[in-house]
Amino acid sequence: RTYGEEKAKVLWTLCSLIDGIPMLYQGDEDPKLCHQEDLPQLGDFFRELFAVRRQYLSNDWSTRYIYTGTAVMAFVRELAGRRLLVMLNFSDEPVKISSEFLRNADLANFRKIVYGFAEITGVTITVPAWGRTMIGEE
Repeated sequence: RTYGEEKAKVLWTLCSLIDGIPMLYQGDEDPKLCHQEDLPQLGDFFRELFAVRRQYLSNDWSTRYIYTGTAVMAFVRELAGRRLLVMLNFSDEPVKISSEFLRNADLANFRKIVYGFAEITGVTITVPAWGRTMIGEE
């Protein structure tokens, strides 16, 4: 949190939605545990994030990383034909992922936001600054 709450949330979302087991350090969710009274309480953020992980993912899902050429890190989690697109913007500016890129990467059918925020216009996805989203196929 030293470098910003929203930046940290993007990183924690990455660690929680890629393959593997997410880990928290003591005090990440409740800074009072480390005698840091002036930092925000993030218990609700972690409860929501881990609930999304439990609802939509398991360790059986494969991960395919997508190079976007932007500040957005993207990857597809897949199991038995079911796919979820995760997009994380590591920038202080919104990033637009073009429809051409999405079509070429076989990502044009991702339309239903199941976690976080993004703007889907046609087949273009805009991820807000420090944004995080998980999108399912229609």
